[in-house]
Amino acid sequence: MQTLAIVFFCGAAVLSAVLVPNNMAMIPIVVLSIARAIALALALLFWVASGRLDAWSPSRLVLFLMIVLGTAALAGGCLLVQIAREDAVPTRYRILYRVVLALLPLCFMGGALLSSRKLFLIAAAMAPVAGILVISTWKDLNKEYVDNLPHVIAGRKHAELVAAKTLKFESIPETAGLEPLLEFASPAEDYTLKEKTIARIEQTPEWIAQLSAMLEGSHRVPALYALGQRVDRLPDAVVDRCWTTAGLIAADLTRRFNEGPAPAESEEESLLRSVEKLGDQSAPMRARHWKEIVAVHQHFLAVHSPLNTVFVDSWVRESQFQRIPESAGIEPLLDFTGIGEDSRFRNAALARIDKTPDSTAILAKALDGPHRLGALIVLSNRAEQLTGEARERCMRTAGLIAKDMTKSMEQSGGAKPTAEEVRNLQAAVRSIWITLNPVQDRDLIDLASIRELVRIAAADWDKANIAWADGVLAASNPARSGGNPR
Repeated sequence: MQTLAIVFFCGAAVLSAVLVPNNMAMIPIVVLSIARAIALALALLFWVASGRLDAWSPSRLVLFLMIVLGTAALAGGCLLVQIAREDAVPTRYRILYRVVLALLPLCFMGGALLSSRKLFLIAAAMAPVAGILVISTWKDLNKEYVDNLPHVIAGRKHAELVAAKTLKFESIPETAGLEPLLEFASPAEDYTLKEKTIARIEQTPEWIAQLSAMLEGSHRVPALYALGQRVDRLPDAVVDRCWTTAGLIAADLTRRFNEGPAPAESEEESLLRSVEKLGDQSAPMRARHWKEIVAVHQHFLAVHSPLNTVFVDSWVRESQFQRIPESAGIEPLLDFTGIGEDSRFRNAALARIDKTPDSTAILAKALDGPHRLGALIVLSNRAEQLTGEARERCMRTAGLIAKDMTKSMEQSGGAKPTAEEVRNLQAAVRSIWITLNPVQDRDLIDLASIRELVRIAAADWDKANIAWADGVLAASNPARSGGNPR
């Protein structure tokens, strides 16, 4: 009996140790707590059966009640402590949680093993008391913990800053004019405060004229931003002036970036959001001011801005495409045929190429020029309509492109081609390869060169997309393939 009791006591001790780091989810806590309670009850019953607790009471019924009630009190009290997670209270209290969760079961089992009824009853009585105390204080401790989380502190400081700025804004007298208000006209400001600022500006007589006059002064960035927020209410002449100012600001910010001091992030974002509002008006408006859009685009490229300029990039591509005259031929359109290009421009470029007389012959000739990758992409879309000789020529061109890119990387110390170039090359080769019949030794050599380029220079997604070539090269003679097929 004693041996069985010791075994169950050891099991309960192990479960208690597992439960001490109070950072588990509710279901594991409940399951482990129930398992420990069962182990403790069985250990105590066997301990009573061995006669080791006869000194506590001559009545086995009294002993049974002591065991059941004591185990229930310990399990319930510890469970209450467990529910109040230690990792959701200030750090200084967490050690107290662990001490309580470790000492209560230890004293409870120690009282039984040492036949100390007093220690056993104290541990059983203290468990629910400790549980009630922890539960009753956890809410306040958790609030203290939450209040000191970094993001909560940051939010509280932001709210205090907004409140102070709002108070400053509301203290500006009605007769002060627009200049003091422009301090709060920025995309970095709180949305509510910013809207209050724009609304108050609109209430000022001749606000459009006043802000337009400021486009040439030291307040031109916030003035441009404020006008941009209500661009739908501006006369065309003012909108044109805003575009001109945006181009001048972009040039000035680039100069400051190069010469110092670097422009503030708020200026960069104000310019970007102003241009976004201006450009969203209409495509004809963007076409009329494509020079300013290009200037803004070049600025954000030059400073490697982390701001999201995807809409400006799209407008520049739109402008570039629309400015290609019908008489320009195929070559300028090839820059818009990549698989990563905006589908609007890619489809339009492919359609214009398809309408060109003898376009396949022109594209074949372009395989020897600076636009060979673009020509290869378009020809790969027509792979099934090409002659066998034309397909072989496409493979030769693809192999040469891969070798030139690899050589360029070696000569430049590892500077890789763009991901878009590699992706376009890979996609073109796949389309051409499936139409080759028969496959020649030179095709395998070219495929190995392309595969190695993709492995070295491409993103993981593109590397996975070239995996089909491994099987092809593995089935061929490695010595002839020029690669190391797996």
